[in-house]
This record gives sequence, structure tokens and C-alpha cells, in this order.
Amino acid sequence: MSGTTTPPCAAGLLTRRERASITRQDAFSSRWVRRPTAHEAVWRCGTSIAGWSLGAAAVLAAIGLAGCGPEAPKSETYASQAQGFSVTFPPDWGKTSGGVGMDLALRPPDQADGEAFRDVLFVHVERLADAMPPDDFFAVKSALGKKAMPDYKEIEKGAVKLNGQDARRLVWSYTHEETPVQTMAYFLVSGSRGYMIAGSARAERFAQRRAAFEGIMATFKVEGAAAPAAPGKS
Repeated sequence: MSGTTTPPCAAGLLTRRERASITRQDAFSSRWVRRPTAHEAVWRCGTSIAGWSLGAAAVLAAIGLAGCGPEAPKSETYASQAQGFSVTFPPDWGKTSGGVGMDLALRPPDQADGEAFRDVLFVHVERLADAMPPDDFFAVKSALGKKAMPDYKEIEKGAVKLNGQDARRLVWSYTHEETPVQTMAYFLVSGSRGYMIAGSARAERFAQRRAAFEGIMATFKVEGAAAPAAPGKS
């Protein structure tokens, strides 16, 4: 071939088999799929490498491939207008909504269905009879937890900011049907609603889970929660 040609990116014209051959590492194994040649990779991304060394071509191919074809979503956002909150989480986490005591439940993918206790991050929203300061809501909820949970032990607590919002944080341990569990939770109030976002894991896995829990919790946002009506107004 003589001369230099710069065709448009042809990723959209590749066959399904050709697209599947683009270099990537399977997220669930160490097996590598076929690496395209430097010529294939650069041609498909619309850049000629005439006169370049093979080493430079390989680098260009690796960079160029990032722009060919759609990327897998890196996150998913759940938003509830009715409950006035949103939260963003990894797309491979299981999601259920509308459960008893859990308006949203998110479960990490690396655990078996038959486990006695499955790690979970959940959001609980409740309507308050009267608007109350976050400290009062926190005091009521933590007192209920102490009464209801066997072997309850407080580990951390304090006032914090969660995604710029006033919140109270509590970390505690307890026993769930003979399984030691550790939980961290944030409590917030907005208008006539109280919010609790919590992550629970088996005690031996909590340290491993905590960073993932906190990363998701940091995206939690109260938005559009209804404020209580003023006295004498509906």
C-alpha cells in the first residue's frame, strides 16, 4: 500500500465477531481474548501508522481503542421522586425496592444466595409526624436499635456532612441469628421525612466492605422531599 490514508473510525462497521476480538481482560477471569494486530487496531480507529515503529503503533492502538465502540456503564443511579432521594452505585450490585423496612436495597455480587446473612446497603425513609432536628431523629432511631438488636455495641458516632448535607453517623455491632454483624448508618432529616442509609455486613467482612459502602453513601442526596405545611395551611 502506498501513501497514507486516514479513514473514519470504522468500529461501527465491524462484525460482531470482530468487535468481540478487541483487546480487553475479562472482569471475571484472567483469560485474555485475541489482541488485534497494530495495523488492525489503528485502521479501525482511523489513524495511519505508515513509517512508525511497531512499538509506537502498539501504544497508539491501545489509546485509540478506548474511543471505539460503547463502554460498559461504570455506575447506575436510583432516584425516587416519591421518596425524595437518589443514590449512585456499581451496576453489578443487585437492586430491589419497596421492601419492608427497606425502600431500596443494594447487594454486592460476590456472595452466595444461601448465606445465613447477606451483606446489604439499604435506604429507609419514614414520614415524621412533626419536623424534628437531626439530633432528635438520630436519638430515637439509635434507641430503638439498642432495644431490638441482640448484643448491641456502639462503635462510632458523631455529626458529619454527607454529600454536603447535615447527618449523624453511627457504627455498631450486633448478632443476627447467631451471626455477628456490623453496620454503619447515616441519619438525615429533610422537611417531614427522616432518612437512614445503612450498610450491614458480616463482622469478618465489614472492614472489606466499608470502603464500598462509604463510596455509595457519599452519593446519597435528598432532593425534592416535601416540607411540612405551615400551621393552618394545607
